[in-house]
Amino acid sequence: MTDQRFIIEMGIGTDQYGQDRTKAACKAVVHAISSAALLLFANTGINREKARIKISLGTDDPSAIDTAKVAESLPFGTPKISVSQGGLTVTNPEDGNTIVIVNAAVEVFLPKQV
Repeated sequence: MTDQRFIIEMGIGTDQYGQDRTKAACKAVVHAISSAALLLFANTGINREKARIKISLGTDDPSAIDTAKVAESLPFGTPKISVSQGGLTVTNPEDGNTIVIVNAAVEVFLPKQV
């Protein structure tokens, strides 16, 4: 059986003072899934643990992301997480504080439904 994508949600997360890319990535994932009401599982009887979850993150420093910690942001499943160059940093010229911004795409795949 081939999986088919049922859900894709995008999110953005920031860390305004600590420059913690993992914290920003977790916020981005939570932002993405917070607007998705996954009635699909309750209404169809599909076991949500059978879902394949793919998370794509964009940050200025991919090596700074703790993907295991990001996975804990999800209410179910064990996602495959990829991190690539992207995101954004913004530095305040007056005090030098840098804000890090991470983008996330969260995709949920299920076995093909007939």
